[in-house]
Amino acid sequence: MELKPYEMKLLSMAPCLLPGDILLVDAERTKGSLRKGEIVVYREAGEGLSKAHRFFAFDDSAFGLSTKGDRNIQWDEHTDHTVFQGVALYRLRGRQKTKLKFRWIYMVLSYFNLFPGQRLPSWCNRTNFLRWFRS
Repeated sequence: MELKPYEMKLLSMAPCLLPGDILLVDAERTKGSLRKGEIVVYREAGEGLSKAHRFFAFDDSAFGLSTKGDRNIQWDEHTDHTVFQGVALYRLRGRQKTKLKFRWIYMVLSYFNLFPGQRLPSWCNRTNFLRWFRS
């Protein structure tokens, strides 16, 4: 397995991924082997900036994938020139290497726009989530 490094530049995946984080991406994975909630890296042909967003489903677009940044309210629009680059497996923040996990929890939060930076209902806070997960 070949892991390629990509640096996060934007806040679209915060708080899971922050600007300055380095993603270690499995470039050998194919689109067909994706699981819902995984973070995929792609770019538009001709652009130098790669994007890392969460995969939700296969669709009928030219790219074939439905993706969205955790902090974004809008779904990503892909063109015929979107290039799939791989699946992010690890995050390097400082000197700490962390495996990207909890894909289902983050996928549900992203789908319902319940991430920090978005308008959240008052009941949606860390304390209530911890109580809910512990019960």
